[in-house]
This record gives sequence, structure tokens and C-alpha cells, in this order.
Amino acid sequence: FLTLFSPNGSSVVWSTYYGGNNDEYAYFSVIGMATNSVNDAAIVGSTASTNNISYGNAHQNMLSAAYDAFVARFPGSIIQLTASDSAICVGQTTTLTAAGGTNYLWSTGDTTSSLMVSPANTTTYAVTVSNGTCSAVENITVNVNVPSAAASATPVTIAPGDNAQLDATGGVTYQWSPAEGLNCTTCANPIASPASSTTYCVLITDSNGCADDACISINIEIPCEDIFVPNAFSPNND
Repeated sequence: FLTLFSPNGSSVVWSTYYGGNNDEYAYFSVIGMATNSVNDAAIVGSTASTNNISYGNAHQNMLSAAYDAFVARFPGSIIQLTASDSAICVGQTTTLTAAGGTNYLWSTGDTTSSLMVSPANTTTYAVTVSNGTCSAVENITVNVNVPSAAASATPVTIAPGDNAQLDATGGVTYQWSPAEGLNCTTCANPIASPASSTTYCVLITDSNGCADDACISINIEIPCEDIFVPNAFSPNND
């Protein structure tokens, strides 16, 4: 049989044969053309003749013990498109793989069936797959998770023996370093009592398993009255 589809493929214009009756319409629940959830297309209809052109909604008023309708199933796409990881942390890579054809053209310009990508942010990639007679385009999105660590201290300048409150945000787990002068290295807000000016860094891991770090410096300020400055000198400098 021959079938003419509309230019966008959404309906049947005519076909050389549909076949069918009321019972078959009820069975298939389709008159003309329909698609399912995976974009497979099915067509069904009827005609009073096996050698004349019929149209979608045509109907022959006849009953028959034998079925004379047909349903044609057309795959919605020739492409199978997958990603080794559809969600990655910034700086990581994932491999996109297309199948179902002999020629491949990605939106990046690559022409291999597999493509390794490392996008800086969430990106959608398109691939055109052809097998010599048919071609189709499919898209796949790689979601990029970007962690954001922040560190602060109150105050940032302290006197010897005093302490400062450190605070980190952006994660579900925290690891501070160096450990010297801290009352806790795995909490978000440890107390710092360094013996000298120190830069503390925190490594955070967010809910997506992505890591980032941030640093904050605590300065030790020695009060002026604690510094001895002589106001007289002997001839021999003693």
C-alpha cells in the first residue's frame, strides 16, 4: 500500500487502502493517525475497495466476520541517545553516545557516535543521525551542578589569646584545615584560637556530591603597650 502523510508528519492525507469497520474502529480507538508516549505512529481507516484511494475518516458501512483493517506502526525515532552521567559537577566529564545510524553530526561539530563533554554549565547537545535514507535529530541535556563555598570570621583581627568565630556555608559536610587552634574541624562554625596569624580553609561537599573550597585569614594584632621601646641608651648601647 501507499500512504501520503502531511508535510509535518502529523496526519495521513490519503492511503491506497485502509480497510476496517465500526468494530475495528472501536478496537483500535484510532481514526486517521495517532501517536503514543514514545512517538510511535499508528494509522487506521476504512475503504469500500481494495484498489481505490481512501481518506482518513472514510467509512464503509459493512459488517464482516473477518478483519480487513490494518495498523501501520512507524518508530518515532531511529536514534538511541544516552549519557554516562546526565548530571555532573563542574569540571567533570560525561560521555554522550548515539546509536541507530551510520552517520552522526553533533551540535559541537563532532562526527563520532560517542562524544566526551565537560560543560561549564547546564548544556543541551543535539545530534543528527542518518542511515543513508532516513535522518533524525535528538537532544540530550547535561545538567552541571556548581557548588559554592563561602567562609567568614568574626572578628578577623584578634588579640593574642582571644578567639574568632568561623562560619562556612554552601555544603552539607565541612572539613577545615589546618586543625591547629580550632575546636572542631568538621563543623560549619568552629571557634578559632590561633597562636599566630593563620589562614583557615574549608572544603565543602554539597547535596549533589560536588566540592568547593574557601579560605579566611585570622590576624593576630599585638597591642602597642605590650611592645617595649627603650627611651635611653648608654654609651656602650646597653
